Amino acid sequence: MFERADDSPDDGRNLLRQLVQESTKTWQNGAAFRWAIAANDDMEITLQLQSLPFSAATIKAKPALQKDNIAVQVQAAWLMTTDQFAPSTGLFGPIPVLFASEVDGVRPLLEENRDQIFRSLNSLSKR
Repeated sequence: MFERADDSPDDGRNLLRQLVQESTKTWQNGAAFRWAIAANDDMEITLQLQSLPFSAATIKAKPALQKDNIAVQVQAAWLMTTDQFAPSTGLFGPIPVLFASEVDGVRPLLEENRDQIFRSLNSLSKR
């Protein structure tokens, strides 16, 4: 549930009406929304609804506004729970969930190549 600036609940109609108004070609102003997974300094993971006070045309015309590290306005955030690596392992962040059709065959490969897998996961997380 979204809230208005005065902390009263938004029943959904105001946000939807604003989105429709912002999407019309004759309207000069606009807003762009996106979903993002973010982490804070306490290693908490949140799902965020982010926005920029620009029209879609403006954002599409300026690649810098499409980057992940652009300053945004967080409209709403929900705390997500996930298993995290212990700091003693040398890995940081959420533990990825790996899917395999043959778990019994994959498990020994993961255990035998643990150091290489940890290095690979850390290099992926630095991107």
